[in-house]
Amino acid sequence: MGSKLIAYSCDAPGHQPGSMPPDKLTVHQREWAFCAYDARADGHRWQKTGGASYEDLLRRAGIAVTVPILEFAAKR
Repeated sequence: MGSKLIAYSCDAPGHQPGSMPPDKLTVHQREWAFCAYDARADGHRWQKTGGASYEDLLRRAGIAVTVPILEFAAKR
């Protein structure tokens, strides 16, 4: 899909997906980093992903990945 790969993912125990959709991406050591809880929160524990897509990290966190409505409508 041409998306950039994300180098880090947060696995801090308290950083589980929340009910609100906060920012999930930030920069850690000059590379993209993902936190299912909130990228702006404190207390991250960054682990290397080996290069994962945003969609893969959302799925791993149990967060639904949706198709934009315009893309869906164009396929009909």
